[in-house]
Amino acid sequence: FKTNGRNNLLEVISEIYGIPVAKNMIHVDFGNEEFHVAGYISKIDTSRSSKNHIVTLVNHRYVKNTKTINTINEVYRRYLADKRYPIAVLEIDVDPYLVDVNVHPAKLEVRFSKETELKELLLKGLEEALSKKNLTYKPSTRETEKASFKPSLAQMTIPLDEVFEEVKEEPVIETVHEEMPVYEPEKAEIKESPKEEPLKPIKEKIKVIGQTRGTYILGENERGFYIIDQHAAQERINYEYFLNKFSHPDLSIQPMIVPLTFEYPESECLVIDEHKGLLEEVGIHLESFGRHSYIVRGLPLWMKNIDEKIFIDEMIQEVLNNQSVDIVAMQEHAIATLACKASVKGNTYLTTQDMQTIIDNLMRCDNPYVCPHGRPTIIFYSDYELEKLFKRVVV
Repeated sequence: FKTNGRNNLLEVISEIYGIPVAKNMIHVDFGNEEFHVAGYISKIDTSRSSKNHIVTLVNHRYVKNTKTINTINEVYRRYLADKRYPIAVLEIDVDPYLVDVNVHPAKLEVRFSKETELKELLLKGLEEALSKKNLTYKPSTRETEKASFKPSLAQMTIPLDEVFEEVKEEPVIETVHEEMPVYEPEKAEIKESPKEEPLKPIKEKIKVIGQTRGTYILGENERGFYIIDQHAAQERINYEYFLNKFSHPDLSIQPMIVPLTFEYPESECLVIDEHKGLLEEVGIHLESFGRHSYIVRGLPLWMKNIDEKIFIDEMIQEVLNNQSVDIVAMQEHAIATLACKASVKGNTYLTTQDMQTIIDNLMRCDNPYVCPHGRPTIIFYSDYELEKLFKRVVV
């Protein structure tokens, strides 16, 4: 395997992963007094199923540093689904005295004497690079998928006509067209974002032009055409709202007219008792009520707009499933679950005003591109891509 030798990192990425991937990479270049980091990271719609595509070079030498790789994945955690990882090629220049190269016999693994400073630098630099880009998903086509395929070294011994098989036309199958069912619109109340001043500015104005299948909102602006998953979009809106409430919770307790009751097996109650303090940190006070039950007599004010029983049960389940609880991870999972349950479902027909509210609130989010589980909320077709699909442009 060889490249053209022009010392252009993006060209090397293109040779290995294909032109479509290279076009979807983001250039980064940042540093401090100890470290300088430069290279390329992928947009969120380009990912892989393993960490093997995160390449780190230290002073021009390929090495591995687990903490650095984990830091890169930490940045992408809010953008990608579980078990999906970015493509990244990063060159780290550092004073050799700050690097321990004697960790591995082949000097493949290294350690840094200032790993905390490097982690903070990577978190800030990579997050800034991603935040400055429009990360809206673009649809992949058969052409781009084929162009992005590169044979592995093992496949190089196979005749190329076997590696790149010709795409055969699929036979035309006659089908009997059944009448589409007529859906009666379900009543769905879409609330405006909570009135907290000032409202965040809308990142991009998108005008609603319709809805299809009671699930996808269609929109447009001067840039092109958008398809928005209404459930995923509202999940993202609710998630960021609740996450903000968790970060700055109003723990003023409001008494309940009818207390909430929760029942669990005695063995689980022992675990809950051990971790009650974690729940109290966010204003949830469990009071023992017999051998198998708890009651909650009051709730923090910020929980008034949610299904309190579902939310508290989700929090308790996290305590039971993770006896050594990461409070941040517990909150994020519980909030993601709550955001899902509180969001408008598919096959729900909405008014134009309701759809516009969802899109506007989505475009106010810090991360409007994916739902809390990593699925895309919005897909974009440029005018050029639409015209290309209809063969109105010369390719």
